[in-house]
Amino acid sequence: MTDLSDQPDDHAETDLGIAAAVTDRGHRHRRNEDAYAIAVDGDRAAVVVCDGVSSSANPDQASAAAAEAALDSLRPFLGEPADAAKADPGDLGDLLRSAVLAAGRAVVSVPGEEPGGHPAAPSTTIVAALVEPGRVAVASLGDSRAYWLTPLPAEEARSGASRRLTVDDSLAEMAIKQGVPPDAAYRLPQAHVITRWLGAGAEGARPEVDVFTTEQGGLLLLCTDGLWNYFEPPERLAALVAEGGGATPVAIARALVDAANDAGGEDNITAAVTAVAPS
Repeated sequence: MTDLSDQPDDHAETDLGIAAAVTDRGHRHRRNEDAYAIAVDGDRAAVVVCDGVSSSANPDQASAAAAEAALDSLRPFLGEPADAAKADPGDLGDLLRSAVLAAGRAVVSVPGEEPGGHPAAPSTTIVAALVEPGRVAVASLGDSRAYWLTPLPAEEARSGASRRLTVDDSLAEMAIKQGVPPDAAYRLPQAHVITRWLGAGAEGARPEVDVFTTEQGGLLLLCTDGLWNYFEPPERLAALVAEGGGATPVAIARALVDAANDAGGEDNITAAVTAVAPS
């Protein structure tokens, strides 16, 4: 099963069972510049979430082109027999890197002029994942994120079972690496300016890749900053999921998007949730 959100409306949803995605314009933006693409084969999934850079031309087209191209490049993972999919983790990393390169080429082909738009070349962030029972591989460029969530009662939320899997390419993260406390770094005037992206000027950019295994299973969340800006700590996101009482991936994605809108909806919001079975 496949869904390509190539031209997302103000609000779009896809439910493929173990994987689902919801995107929403939010309350402030004039259009939805986020995009997602997901595909499922049995208990494996390929998921991509992109956030078009609003200060560039045709950001909605850039995010859609990147998501579609990345998913097309990830399809070999879904087409392999289950035993072949359990190959060397490096193979998954290579597949994700190739997908991000393909997404970058697709963004460069997006028209660079937009009537009434910005003069900067089209660009977008990307976070992509391959999922199978007991294993997750994630790649990212920009500030769209991946989280590993283990829903817990509020009193257990400090256990550390939930965590962020990606590191933003942003001025805030640069400041943190230089010793600025995270809270102070994210209060800087240009904290959310990204330092790496897909598009012109970033050809050949290589994403950060992480491959990990899990014996317990859980939820993989890919999201844009329209969600995590309000609920940045993984424990807060896990608590929102726990309040849903063991809901399905699509219900969880809806609840997360609704929570971001209720918190202000200052940006476009996209949440893609995949249930990862134990190994």
